Formats: sequence, structure tokens, C-alpha cells
Amino acid sequence: MLAYATINGLSLRYFDSGDKGDAVVFQHGLAADHTQCLEVFSGLDGLRRITLESRGHGASALGDTQALTIPVLADDLLRLLDRLGIDSAWFGGISMGAALVAHLASAHPERVRGLLLVRPAWFDAPMPVNLWCLLALAALMRQYPPAQARALFLASDSYREIAAASPDNAAVQLALLERDDPEALAAVLSGIICCDPGVAPATIAGLDIPVAIVGNEQDPLHPYALARRWAAALPQASLSLVPSRSQDRARHFSEIGAHLRALCAG
Repeated sequence: MLAYATINGLSLRYFDSGDKGDAVVFQHGLAADHTQCLEVFSGLDGLRRITLESRGHGASALGDTQALTIPVLADDLLRLLDRLGIDSAWFGGISMGAALVAHLASAHPERVRGLLLVRPAWFDAPMPVNLWCLLALAALMRQYPPAQARALFLASDSYREIAAASPDNAAVQLALLERDDPEALAAVLSGIICCDPGVAPATIAGLDIPVAIVGNEQDPLHPYALARRWAAALPQASLSLVPSRSQDRARHFSEIGAHLRALCAG
């Protein structure tokens, strides 16, 4: 079920399956929405599956662009869970969603029963080099009309390199240039990429909960080396490699779903 809640003064949309079982919260990636999370919720019938469309994503309001940071997005999520009466949950997320739930686990470990970080793109610092290409994309959105921005991107070395390494990522970035909200999207991309993710790996390393890290290769925006870095920082974590979306999209999400089910069954 999709519903809206006023959180921190903004109308934010969220998905809530409404089941009576334990809560499992899974958060989408940058510039995505709740539908990305539905692809990994398969097989979790009976558990209460929740996804908040972060501010500036999906049908959620944008609000103050200066507040587009991972800690603020995590606070929005925490306030939604408070409103829903959920004290603790299993948490997971993809890319930006992984950074969001990692921050939440770092700042509010008492709320987290288990943690799944999928294709992490941040560690503990702002502006990770693997996401600089999206900052360049945001600059094109701000400076040029959509058709010209697309043409410039297609002619760029950045596009050629991404397309060669990860056709799926290249297609996603081209699709972003076709959105009808370039100014807002540029603000979302630059604000979130440039923010401090507010994560203390040492705090998470001390959590006495199950932690799983899932990465893939052939994905320059989410390098597997970053997944390995997270696993090395979290001694209790398992590390798994899944096919990239470019290799096999169906298997990619199916295997992520399997890892989420394993976490919740633990």
C-alpha cells in the first residue's frame, strides 16, 4: 500500500505492506523510488515491508535543497518509523539507501536488528570519486536544455567509459537526462553526493547484529573494492558477490532478495 505522511514538514510517500510480522525496511538508491525495492521484497510475505521514498525522490516533496543530505534523509525515515510505531527493524538499502541505513545504524544502533548494504557507493566521506560522473551530469542539467545536455553527455569520455564498463549504468544516466525536473534532480544529485554521510564505521563494527555486504563487479559507480572495504571494517559482516545488472538484471535482484530473506531469517 502506498500512503503519504507529513515528516519534518514535507509530504513524503512510502510503501507499507501492512503485514503483522517483523518490520523490514529497505531503501532505494539515488534518483530511484520505491519500485526498486519491490524487486527485492519477493518471498518476504508476512513481514511488514516498508520503503520511504526519500525527499526529492518518487512522489515525495523536495523541500529545502540545503537539507538534501544522507543524515537528514535518515532522520525522515526514523520519524516515519516512529509514526508507524516501529521501534526496531531489519534494515537494508541499495547505493544511497545503503548509505542511509548505515548512517542510521551508526547513529541509532538500538533500532537496527540486522543490516544489509547492497552496492555501497559511500564509505565515511563526502564526494566519493566513483560518483563524480553524476556530479558532471548534474552540471549538464543545470547549464543546458535537456536535448543539448544529452548530446554533450553522449559525446563525453565519461559516457564512453561508463557504457563500456556498465551498459546498464549508462542507460540509467541517459534516462536521468530525460526527466522533466532537471533543476530539482540536479539539486538532489549534487546535494546528496557532496554531503557527509555521517557514518562511524567503528560504531557499526561494534554492533552485535548480523551484517551482510553485497557487491558486484562491472559497476564503476559501485566498485566491488568499496564493498570489500566495508566488509573489512565490519568484522562480523559477510561479503557476497552477485551478478551486475548489466550481466543479468533478473539474477541481480533475485540474489539480493535472497540475501535479504536470509538476513531476516537469522
